[in-house]
Amino acid sequence: MLRSKAKGTLVNLSDKTGFGFSTNGDYVAFLDETAERTSILRGPVTTSFGHFNTTDPKTASDPSQVDPMKFHTLEDQGIPPALATLVGVGEPFIRSLAAGKRGLWWVVVAALRFGLRRLGHYWTAFWNNFRQRQDIFESEDEITNKMMCVVAMGREASVGQFRLGGPGETPLRISRTDGKKFHEDPIYDEIRNSLARLERVLSPAGKQQEFQNPFFNPVTKELKAESIALSHPLGGCIMASDASRGVVDHMETSSIKRRQALDPFYEGLYIADASIIPTALGVNPSLTISALSLRIADQIIGELPA
Repeated sequence: MLRSKAKGTLVNLSDKTGFGFSTNGDYVAFLDETAERTSILRGPVTTSFGHFNTTDPKTASDPSQVDPMKFHTLEDQGIPPALATLVGVGEPFIRSLAAGKRGLWWVVVAALRFGLRRLGHYWTAFWNNFRQRQDIFESEDEITNKMMCVVAMGREASVGQFRLGGPGETPLRISRTDGKKFHEDPIYDEIRNSLARLERVLSPAGKQQEFQNPFFNPVTKELKAESIALSHPLGGCIMASDASRGVVDHMETSSIKRRQALDPFYEGLYIADASIIPTALGVNPSLTISALSLRIADQIIGELPA
């Protein structure tokens, strides 16, 4: 460690570095068939959202009965046109595997059968009625015109820890300090419960189906490949009141006691990204990250020589 008496935002690269990592409860799921036509390839990435288990009196039916730690957000999600074919074919494929028997060999055999059926379909499509366009020539919009993609974020426990990888491992490893897998966090059960309510509204009348997460389903479980795909990683160099709890302070530079508590620290080193956020937010964190970064920028300007 470097010891310094420099002024400014305090960064203490101590044994707390790498702690407090959070997935922000990120979760992605697809619904194969909606009652109405949709377009997940055009327009804004997100057009609507809903907050669940919120204590906000404007949206909560009874805030006194709500557990804040179960708070989560659902948002509709667009996908790039380049991924339309992959999603349009891949999601039904995963669903067909998940609906069958269990076991690794079943997954392998079912995948081979699915591939052979698709090849046969492509071949026969060329010899069918030439006056009728075959589905292998559908556009990206047609492939996904009755599919819905939803992403979720929630109050995950924020107990992840980074470490350097050992022999035979990737250079950087991460795990939870409580011994659980990231996908075992209770917030994901809450998210799936909300998705189950949503799928009943979006599905055609009389059709029973479930939102499918391509990274977390019966198939990935059989393959021992369950994972949480995330786009909002938080923490790792979290804010705290002293060095025993975190890496950076909250920039109250007028507090001499706080400087002493976080000493030793690196002179002139500022952290201005999502790694300083000490907990899962359960919402898209971009505005929070931007606000913290702008505040740190103002702090740096204020510490420049006159």
